Amino acid sequence: YGLLWTYIARHRELLGVELSDEEVRSTTLRFLVGNPIYALAFAISFVSAEAVLVIIALLAVYYAVAGMRSPHAR
Repeated sequence: YGLLWTYIARHRELLGVELSDEEVRSTTLRFLVGNPIYALAFAISFVSAEAVLVIIALLAVYYAVAGMRSPHAR
C-alpha cells in the first residue's frame, strides 16, 4: 500500500479529490511508520507467530485510527 500511495501522491489527478501538500505529506509519513514495523514483524515471525499477529493487528488499528478524519475537517 505504501508503494501505491507513493505513486498516487505523485500523480494526484488519479485521486479524484484535491489534497493539499500538507495532507499528502502527513499521509505519506503515516504510511512510512509501517515499514520498519513490518520488517520487525518479519524478523519476529521466525520466533513467534502469535507475536507477529499481535504486531500486525496493532498496526492495522494504527492505520484505522490514523486514517480517521475529524468531523470538523472540510
